[in-house]
Amino acid sequence: MSANGLGQNIALAATNACSSCSRGKRRCDRATPRCSTCIRFGRTCVYDGRPAQNLRQGVHHAVQIPLNQGNAHQTLAVDSVMGLLGGDLNHGIDAHAGHSLSKEAIDRAVRLHAFKIIGTNLQAIQDLAALFFDTIYVKITFLAKGRFLDRLSGGIEEAPADFVALCLCLSLILQRPAPGTQTMQSPHYVIVKNIISLLESTGYYLTLDHIQCRLFVIFYEIGHDIFPAASVSVGACARMARALGLSQNWHRPIRNELGEAIVEEERRAWWAIYNLDRFTNLCSTDAVFATEEPRVVDLLPIEDARWFENDIPDTVFISIGSPSDFSIGQNVGQFARECQASFLAGKVMRHIVEPISDLGFYQAEEAQLERTLKAFSPILVEEDTKYGQYCSALAICTSTMFALHHAALNSPDDNPLNKLRVTDSMKANSIRIAQFATHIFLGKEEVDIDILSPINVHCLYLAAIVEFQAWKESKEVFSKRRFFNLKDVIGIFAKRWLVAVNYVNALARLEAEA
Repeated sequence: MSANGLGQNIALAATNACSSCSRGKRRCDRATPRCSTCIRFGRTCVYDGRPAQNLRQGVHHAVQIPLNQGNAHQTLAVDSVMGLLGGDLNHGIDAHAGHSLSKEAIDRAVRLHAFKIIGTNLQAIQDLAALFFDTIYVKITFLAKGRFLDRLSGGIEEAPADFVALCLCLSLILQRPAPGTQTMQSPHYVIVKNIISLLESTGYYLTLDHIQCRLFVIFYEIGHDIFPAASVSVGACARMARALGLSQNWHRPIRNELGEAIVEEERRAWWAIYNLDRFTNLCSTDAVFATEEPRVVDLLPIEDARWFENDIPDTVFISIGSPSDFSIGQNVGQFARECQASFLAGKVMRHIVEPISDLGFYQAEEAQLERTLKAFSPILVEEDTKYGQYCSALAICTSTMFALHHAALNSPDDNPLNKLRVTDSMKANSIRIAQFATHIFLGKEEVDIDILSPINVHCLYLAAIVEFQAWKESKEVFSKRRFFNLKDVIGIFAKRWLVAVNYVNALARLEAEA
């Protein structure tokens, strides 16, 4: 790839008013790379009237190049990593003399390697950012769009290393597996991981940008089934965030000397770490948490629509202790719901992995957790159905219910009636999520795969396992149909995330045994 990287693939020219101003009938000064109106409103600025879908395809083609260039890019990856660890940083320095690497040298080295991947063409990098904010951003909302775009408007040629790394992470998270891909541990991924290690080891970049880079990497690792790296990354991210003081933002007032937008962005970053921490433990049936439990008075993130518009309220009054049915669809956004579901997941994993010796108390706790999950789940189904989406909160809640049921079936309690009750509850849970997923995904002519979250796949796979067992044991035709419907839905996710590809392959092996 040339020094201009993405720019050679998707460069645009300002020959007419940009598409955003044309649609809104606004005055456009046709400035490049972005007109002043789009800069002011934080919009994507696209010239020459190309449809947004064509722009999306162009950027996707560009970010996929590192996955498809084979040996040539593997060589680039090796050279890049060795450059980061060697000559680009310490040219003329005795490695044994105890010299410190200067911040300027690190900034320069990271920028040089970024130029090889995303280039220097500002419009191309802005298009890449626009694609991110138009797609998967709705599922990972810890980044402040306006603040990021304002900083990006100055380009990356003089930007500090942590912000350049953040731009690389946006490019990384947009990568998706090509047919036949066996692993997403791509050169791009390896380079980003090495840059993050460099930022950590030199000590200059204890920043929010650094934390957000780590969050992108965790999300990528979960989505592409890179374990145990994802769990290790969660732990490192949590400790780095704690060192920065983000763990205090659960209960810090929104109005303070730092500015409300920054406080909210930091709070969302810490909640994102908390949620991913609980989810990775849920997937591995563990309870070794890197983040502590919130207090009932700790604040949830503000509603997503307000966050997207940088509309920070004067008062945030929704805490983790607020009733889960509080103002359904009004004041509690998808991300806040995900936090509530993750809070329940943490309690369930503690219950499973660290059981209380008193069997009676253990069973009472199990019953209370099950009642809470059953009360929360319909609220999430109602909200998701209303907006025609399948959000991570429902997926986490459903996966948590499966984990609780599985533990109950393997508990010391040998009461056959209780085992039957748990089995029936597990089956009802799988039927509910199968019907919901079928309605959301298989009833549509086309699904926008670019907005799908990998968090949502785990419970679909667990439900498919339950339906397969029912089909195998009773030869029930409805269970068979639900199994194949769930497999088809996971297949849709497989176009975006490698973890779904692996789930589809696992289900295919089960199918061959039927």
